[in-house]
Amino acid sequence: MVRGNGESMRLVVFCLITLLSAAACTEWPNLNGTWGWSCGCPSGAFTNLTLTASAGTVVGNGTDCALGNLCYPLTIAGQQSWNTFSLTLRDSSGVYATYSGSLDGDQLAGTWSQGATSVSVTMTRE
Repeated sequence: MVRGNGESMRLVVFCLITLLSAAACTEWPNLNGTWGWSCGCPSGAFTNLTLTASAGTVVGNGTDCALGNLCYPLTIAGQQSWNTFSLTLRDSSGVYATYSGSLDGDQLAGTWSQGATSVSVTMTRE
């Protein structure tokens, strides 16, 4: 069956509307909330991040405690692109660390970089 230009154009428009509608109904992965990591070591080191994401922009605050009571308050700014994220964490003296990775349900898995050191860190939603 041969279709005319008008019918072909209607089919293309229908397909585009269907695809766009499906994309609009897909829920953006939820980065919002409080996330935590603990080393499980004798020093008791832990990190907590509270994040709010909207339209790809991430903001928040947190605390990084290295040894006992040696804790640093952090401010956080970054980007989220679907299930991936990139965060810059700052303390009172400037850039403290970066954390980039992916979101999978109630876990953030990525690379924590601080100075010349980079380690794999998985945080869980609290």
